[in-house]
Amino acid sequence: MSNLALASPVVHSAAAAEHTSVVAARTPILVLTCLAVLLGWLPRLRWGFWTDETATYWMSSDGWRAAIEHTWNWPGQSILYSILESFFVVHGPWQEVALRVPSFVAVAIAGWQVKRLAELLIAKEAGWYALVPFVCAPDVMSFATNARPYGLALAASLISFRYLLEWQREGGKGNAALCLLASILTVHLHYVFGFILLIQAAYLLSSRWCGTRVRWSLPATVSAAIPLSLLLILGSLRNTAQQKVDFQSTPPEIKQWFQLVFPPTLLLALALGAALALLLVPMRKLKWSPVRIPSPVACLLAAWLLVAPTLFFVVSRFTANTIFASRYLLFTLPAIVLIIAWAVCGIGTLRARTICMLAIFAANVLHPATLLSAFRESPLSWREPLGLLAQKPSSAPVFVTSGFAHAEFGNWKTEDPKNSPLFAPLAAYPIANPVIPLPYQFFPDVERFIEEKTAKLSAQPIVFLLTESDSGLTPWMTRHMESRGYRAHPESVNEFVIVEFSRH
Repeated sequence: MSNLALASPVVHSAAAAEHTSVVAARTPILVLTCLAVLLGWLPRLRWGFWTDETATYWMSSDGWRAAIEHTWNWPGQSILYSILESFFVVHGPWQEVALRVPSFVAVAIAGWQVKRLAELLIAKEAGWYALVPFVCAPDVMSFATNARPYGLALAASLISFRYLLEWQREGGKGNAALCLLASILTVHLHYVFGFILLIQAAYLLSSRWCGTRVRWSLPATVSAAIPLSLLLILGSLRNTAQQKVDFQSTPPEIKQWFQLVFPPTLLLALALGAALALLLVPMRKLKWSPVRIPSPVACLLAAWLLVAPTLFFVVSRFTANTIFASRYLLFTLPAIVLIIAWAVCGIGTLRARTICMLAIFAANVLHPATLLSAFRESPLSWREPLGLLAQKPSSAPVFVTSGFAHAEFGNWKTEDPKNSPLFAPLAAYPIANPVIPLPYQFFPDVERFIEEKTAKLSAQPIVFLLTESDSGLTPWMTRHMESRGYRAHPESVNEFVIVEFSRH
């Protein structure tokens, strides 16, 4: 009895100390998080659409019924996401901001799920220290302000994991329902993000191997429900499987694997913060006592961090499938964030931990290049070049190259560019000029097509070309048009070039 009486104050004292530490950490963390959103996220919402975002606009701009039809045959696109975005389509100066609202909200929710996962897997205090590296990560700042499904799929995958853990610990129909729903949404928002469900399964297996009681009824239900739900879009999946891409990017290099798995700006900033802490905090107070985490959690973090990037790298390196990209592997980013939170949580003083958080914020958000780019126009935006063309004589024909490299491009000569998904930028930023479509790639058949078209345009005093700045089409067409008596006047806009061909 006396032992219990003595132990009770000690337990309460430890709990009170932990609560005090969490409360003390909360204020600076929330301030840095809000500043990161204000300076790193919000300015990007006003950027013009890049190519893939214009596809989102094209698929969603005619209402939810048309969104299903538009997306059904578009390879790899989420029908659910297109339906959702159809309710956020507006026309005019706010169209970019409105279409990005779902991603913005979803990634904010994902940040809270990362906090909760850190609390469940590492320690109560680790939750707050996961927020700053997450919201400041370059990929998070990008995809939180991107009208693409990656942010929503990330949020759904983290909600699925969070409530799976909650259900394993506490049970409850609510936890089970949220886990099941979020798991299904993860796959329907982006098929590749379903990989995280395998990571969850591996974690449960390792927990069982280490002797922890694991309940399998919910994971079994999820495993059955996802394939059944995909039957609703079986035709679209079949179309996606049959699509081939005739343009392949360069196979990834090993340094790209390291950069994706171990984000340099996050880890270098953490190292900088640790160095500053050594200078500013008395050495006697600066101790690192890492939180002890169970073996299954350590295995989870390692698998979450390494398995998918390594597999995707190998596939992209040695096959024609180019799936090694940050957007497809966004679901692995929380792993390094949780590892950073674990490392910071072990630092002995609040001041040193705050310095580390401040260093991560400063290196990723306040870096001059990052800060200036956020307040400038996006170099990938179609709004500026098409806006400039809209100010030119509307009777002048415009040759426009597509931003999409799809295999089903044999009909590019007959495409109606103002209604075709392959020329989706013209839906988001319409121009009155007659448009002559050109494919993404430049090859001999394109030369012959241009020669035929320009022969019919010999009476036109002005002809325009809009293409990417590094396209081989520009120098060839310049020589060709000069041979027909035109003078070229190129004008670079973002990563595009507009060439005005006018008679002497």
